[in-house]
Amino acid sequence: MAKGRKPRSVEERLMAKVYIVPESGCWIWTGKITSCGYGSIRVGSQVDGTRRLSSTHRASFECFKGEIPDGKIICHKCNVKCCVNPDHLYAGTYQDNSYDTIRSGNWSNGRPRRLGREV
Repeated sequence: MAKGRKPRSVEERLMAKVYIVPESGCWIWTGKITSCGYGSIRVGSQVDGTRRLSSTHRASFECFKGEIPDGKIICHKCNVKCCVNPDHLYAGTYQDNSYDTIRSGNWSNGRPRRLGREV
């Protein structure tokens, strides 16, 4: 980063790489995507040693809704892995996430589907 330039917040960096789908309301992350289909972003500070890679849906939840409760994961109501719309995210359990996957039809032959195709 250039000298004297203020670092952008995680929220600013998230929103800079979002495409909003009007029909669904999903905020699609257009930045780096992991092999599992989730967005990723660096959060924290190099100065205090808290810098780490985070999933964009987790970063979005923390920016817009607050801390993730202990023992919870961040689930998508919309079942779109790269969606970062905080209204589509909720803190749930692995069991909640599994039930959502089955209910949404994103489960095939005993395995989850990834991005519309079988894994």
